[in-house]
Amino acid sequence: MPDEAIRGLIAKPATKLPDNSRGAWCSFSLSLSGKDKADVRKVELLDQDERPTGSPIHLERTGYGWSGVGHVAAHATRFRLCSLGTGAATLPLSDSVSVQTLPRWTAALRLAWRSRSFLLRELREGGSGAAAQWRELLAQAVSYDGSPIDYQRWVACFDVWAEAEFKGLAEGPQPYMLVYDDGTAPEALAATLASLRSNAVAHAVVDAGSWREAAEGTNARHFGLLAPGEVLAPQALNILGWQLSRLGDPEMACCDEDALDAAGRRHTPVFKPMANHPLMLSGTLTRGLWIVRRDILLSAPLDIATGHAETMRLDLWLRLHEDGVVRPSERIPYVLTHRRSDASEAPPHLLAGVVEAHLRRAGIDWRVEPALPLRVHPAATGPRPTVSIIVPSALRAAHVTQCVAKVMPLTGYHTVSMLVAVAQPRPLDTQQQEVASRIEADARAKVLWLNSTEFNYSIVNNRAAACTDGEILCLLNDDVVPTSPNWLEYLVMHFADPRVGVVGARLLYPDGQVQHGGILMGMDTLANHLHRWEPATSPGYCHRGVLPHEVSGVTGACLLVRRRVFDALGGLDPSYASAFNDVDFCLRVREAGHAVVYSGTKSLLHFEGKTYGQHYSGPTAEREAIDVAQMRMRWADAIKEDPFHSPNLARVTRREWMPAFPPRLPPVA
Repeated sequence: MPDEAIRGLIAKPATKLPDNSRGAWCSFSLSLSGKDKADVRKVELLDQDERPTGSPIHLERTGYGWSGVGHVAAHATRFRLCSLGTGAATLPLSDSVSVQTLPRWTAALRLAWRSRSFLLRELREGGSGAAAQWRELLAQAVSYDGSPIDYQRWVACFDVWAEAEFKGLAEGPQPYMLVYDDGTAPEALAATLASLRSNAVAHAVVDAGSWREAAEGTNARHFGLLAPGEVLAPQALNILGWQLSRLGDPEMACCDEDALDAAGRRHTPVFKPMANHPLMLSGTLTRGLWIVRRDILLSAPLDIATGHAETMRLDLWLRLHEDGVVRPSERIPYVLTHRRSDASEAPPHLLAGVVEAHLRRAGIDWRVEPALPLRVHPAATGPRPTVSIIVPSALRAAHVTQCVAKVMPLTGYHTVSMLVAVAQPRPLDTQQQEVASRIEADARAKVLWLNSTEFNYSIVNNRAAACTDGEILCLLNDDVVPTSPNWLEYLVMHFADPRVGVVGARLLYPDGQVQHGGILMGMDTLANHLHRWEPATSPGYCHRGVLPHEVSGVTGACLLVRRRVFDALGGLDPSYASAFNDVDFCLRVREAGHAVVYSGTKSLLHFEGKTYGQHYSGPTAEREAIDVAQMRMRWADAIKEDPFHSPNLARVTRREWMPAFPPRLPPVA
């Protein structure tokens, strides 16, 4: 779908599902309106709490309307029709969707028909994929339990290229491939070389002592860095030329990848975010094809040569970061390599050594754990910036007394203070004073009364911040409580990187499920939390749930910010009295050139909603439409596409790590 077609998602109010549709295969149909110009329509299934559940059912446009087939989860109770694209606003709220249950075999045939172009091409060209696709789709429908449609279907729909399609790609620079061979995987090396020869790609096999000579021996503008066992996709060269031209000659670029099983079947895709410093330190982005510009490669110091493609990619990227390059690499969101199970791997201690050397050069005193994914830890000793924790609270609910009273005792950070701000028109009453006395029993904590006729979360934090002197401000909800004494140390450590302006924490519900793992723009049409409702034990997609990495935003329930950044931006925007103030602030921080980091390493408990109830309820309900409209107007580009989430991944709660149907990719040039 063209990028310019994405304008946001318009959704109808939820409708009750027919009782016989739950746990069944169903067809969803919508009559075609003469003014209907939407690019995509889909049906979103909701549970009794109106949270998305099951896989969205995507409707295809036909001559008479829109129709689609999907499995309705047994616990789904309602559904809503959504429209996406330039004509999304044409969705008539009066239209109704008809729902009809289907036998499984009928559903299977309908699903197979949707892949008919691929199936017919396979049959016409004598391939073996058609019969396998038919069998798979039929078996899927017969035994389907409501789990997401797998990667094979995504590949069949969006990553099977006809020769005419990639011949039509715009011509661009052709990289020269350097295959780093350490001699440990001869069969994997043979497979990689065979893929290069079949694509007629110029290449050389190199090691730690020969890569520079090979690079200097050709006049190529760009080089591709490959490891034995990383097999080049048939359309890779065409896509690379097109994308490198489109990206404007980047210093480096990383590409998506997947894996191959023994039968050559593709699985486990790695759809990558925009590469960023904290995530690069984990070593999880070092696999798959990377492209590097000639001047960057040949200016690398000799000690960069380690004989592994992974360490070479990592070292080059980190050195660009050290040199002050704001965006050391771009992203090519296409699966251009398939990784064999016997592919060459750089030992973790070598990757850790690259990170340690980088940290020494940057003057950052962190310890690196030499196991994949790599994890960094703060130094055991050394100076720490002062931190002021700010907690807006009414000091009334029982859970508040428990949570706020535990913050300081459970915080082992030494240079920290806490200010609890109570905003109300009258001084603290007897009950509040008793709670305040218990809090102030810790000499590092104080309670401040702010004379205010109405509660505005942004104003309270801004006024309280002016009454503190910490180098780092920690905005903390009064229903959040630490789970380990070193929580603050692991959050503050990220400010050792001068580019970091904001750091957020991983938050868990009391039942152990994830409440917050960073904020994704465009999720559920506007913005929402990543990893929500995943088990606390889950590392998340590619370990993203537990690894530090850049995000577009983090929740204000636990948000650390440099005071100078907070002051320079004027604090939180008072026009967002209850919700979106944190998202807006993080986007302004990024707009000013600072990074927003989700830590992921340490977790806190969040009794969400118990502090002030729902953001929009009662007298504040009318504010929701105003705040949403303001966010959409101010941050339309950020909502359109989040750089830290692949356009190949969905943007629906509980489905954000599944393949997007369709991907949000630019049209073929």
